[in-house]
Amino acid sequence: MKNNLKEELVVLTVCAFVGISGAAAQNFNFARHHATAQAAIAKVSGDLGGMDTIMPRQELNAIHGLLDNAKKRLDAAKSLEHGASSPRDHALAIAKAGAAKSYADAADILHFEFMRLQSQGRAGKTKRQHPSGHGAMQQNQGDRQQPHGSMQMKSMQMK
Repeated sequence: MKNNLKEELVVLTVCAFVGISGAAAQNFNFARHHATAQAAIAKVSGDLGGMDTIMPRQELNAIHGLLDNAKKRLDAAKSLEHGASSPRDHALAIAKAGAAKSYADAADILHFEFMRLQSQGRAGKTKRQHPSGHGAMQQNQGDRQQPHGSMQMKSMQMK
């Protein structure tokens, strides 16, 4: 009788744990995070079409580097989600998908900035914001911008 009671208690405990884990996994909704990151990557990839004739190779390489990081992180997120065995694994997959979106957003911002500088002839003193709302940029003397509020090295200004 005691063994049956212990077995029933173990079965009930396992069933409760599996039920909680299953519900928690559904709350993570990895598909939404994946789709958001994938859309951001696709947007930048589409925007870069034909830019090899307009933009310098070095600038394109910088953008593609960020975009490649986004793709790698999204692939890692998909792999982790596919093999997820715990709520922690699902959470990590979502974190990696979020990082992928952040890299794609950074590539988009960098592309916008390079195009803006190109349209201004890489000169001038301006303060503009990316259309996505990602941070104001302050143009300092020179042909590259620093994020608003960042410090410039004095040695670079002495030339």
